[in-house]
Amino acid sequence: MAILGATGVGKTALIHQFRTSECINAYDCNPTDEKEQSVSILLNSQESEIVFVNVTTPEDFQEEVSRAVPPDGWLIMYSITDKASFQRAGEELSTLHQHQLLRGRAVILVANKCELVRSRAVNVDDGRDLACSYGAKFMEISVGMNHKCDDLLVGILNQLRIKGEVEPSEEEEAPKERSWTRSTVKDGCVSRNRSLMRASMKAKRVINRIMGKTEAKYKNCEDFQS
Repeated sequence: MAILGATGVGKTALIHQFRTSECINAYDCNPTDEKEQSVSILLNSQESEIVFVNVTTPEDFQEEVSRAVPPDGWLIMYSITDKASFQRAGEELSTLHQHQLLRGRAVILVANKCELVRSRAVNVDDGRDLACSYGAKFMEISVGMNHKCDDLLVGILNQLRIKGEVEPSEEEEAPKERSWTRSTVKDGCVSRNRSLMRASMKAKRVINRIMGKTEAKYKNCEDFQS
């Protein structure tokens, strides 16, 4: 399972939290230089070992994308207090989609630092929408408070087992909707385009919520049993 995301979103701390329950605050623990770390978990009377690959640099990401045998799953992480990390997560999902590396694999979008409510810069629905657009699962957690980290670990294993039992389709579906856009025009135009896109997404969410579509969509992306 490759863990992607911008620097500072909590990737190393999350892996450490998976590996120990003795550390009250994962951010206070000494980081390790090991790129790959394994975690054993017993679920439904069956023991499994998950190897987590901490992808820390663009070069590491390119290496994972170019591997002859890609990882069985992708965990893309961002911080709710850092909008740039959210945009980075969207770019990484887009790159994986372009290389057809999402089909038949567990894909999980994780929003970290949910305890920092007053510093929130990324709305929870924006995270859900991004996950839904790529057929990914979504969860908000707090590594520092060890909130829902165990749930995430169980969800990861469930998704790896489910995807391992299903034959991938020949072609990936195109993303259904996007919460941001990339452009080569001037920064001012890009900013206006993104603002218009966000406004459009919010309007669509309101309409879908009235029609009862949004809740069903969100429920599915947060259901790690399916």
